[in-house]
Amino acid sequence: MNFSLDLINLADSVDLDHLMPLTKLLVWTTHSLYRFVVGKDADVSVQGGTFFPDTTSADLVAARLGRRRLRAGWICVGLPMEIAVAGRLVVTSPVHGIIAEPPGASTVH
Repeated sequence: MNFSLDLINLADSVDLDHLMPLTKLLVWTTHSLYRFVVGKDADVSVQGGTFFPDTTSADLVAARLGRRRLRAGWICVGLPMEIAVAGRLVVTSPVHGIIAEPPGASTVH
């Protein structure tokens, strides 16, 4: 699947650097559901998909365009995510949806 930057709706994206600590994100991809929790100083934990059955501290989360990292700290509908954990790189299937839950909000899943 090829994407052009002209076709990406930036309104359907999240910049992790601009979220308050303890913000939770649910991110649906073609094949998986991921749960992120934003920590202090751009720390992020991730759980979900095949590779992260338990909550794991991520070194990097980025949007990916083709074989290149498009932007670190960014998740965008229509693009795969790149998640780096302990020197291992996981590239997800394309993102279909993102829901942000602000700190202190409670949700029943």
